[in-house]
Amino acid sequence: AHARALLDDGPDGRTACLEADLRDPKRILTHPMIDPDRPVGLLLVAVLHYVHDDGEARRSVRGMLELLPRGSFLVLSHVTLDFTGPVTTAGLLRVVAGQMRPRPRPRIAEYLDGLEPIEPGLVPVCDWRPGPDRATAAEVVNYGAVARLP
Repeated sequence: AHARALLDDGPDGRTACLEADLRDPKRILTHPMIDPDRPVGLLLVAVLHYVHDDGEARRSVRGMLELLPRGSFLVLSHVTLDFTGPVTTAGLLRVVAGQMRPRPRPRIAEYLDGLEPIEPGLVPVCDWRPGPDRATAAEVVNYGAVARLP
């Protein structure tokens, strides 16, 4: 619904909606709306943890990055259990069982290999531009990063 609303934003807009599988980067990034000569902002926000196989998730990210022009940016967030205690971890695992694949920081950091991280780097999402009423890492259970393709 959100994508359709953006598409209705005007005839000169640069928004496109494509239903595709994250594991098929070529289908996504060869869409006619994407200019292969201009940098792209690739937003992988709250999506990679739905790809259960680590290798498949890495291949998807690498495949997309290989198709992007230099100067493009990757924005990602990913569920983790790095900040939760044993009781919370057990509860979260029951809730996400079969749906999400939480990953630790080192595994998530692999998605950024070869990129130039933007400060503050790969950190709990609450540490990106924190405000006075910021949540804790244990409350957000997500890492986030922005990085540039050199």
